[in-house]
Amino acid sequence: MFAKATALLGDRIAGRALLDKLVPFRNQIVAPVGMPWGCVAHHAALGATAAERLDEAAALFDEAEATHTRLGMTFMAERTRTERARWLG
Repeated sequence: MFAKATALLGDRIAGRALLDKLVPFRNQIVAPVGMPWGCVAHHAALGATAAERLDEAAALFDEAEATHTRLGMTFMAERTRTERARWLG
């Protein structure tokens, strides 16, 4: 949720900090009980957009979509495609 807020606000400093913290965990899935939030790469991509690191954001969105698709998380894959289109056009 912080990643989304960072992207919406366009906070470059928070985006960079978030990206640096999340990238090492980008292959993991965030799954609190009853409500999976998807691949960490998705959230890192949002941080990258806020930090205006668009090439890195594109790569992270691609990675997140591939992970979601591989795991059969179709809703999350679609959410990642939607966010990618929203932020990267």
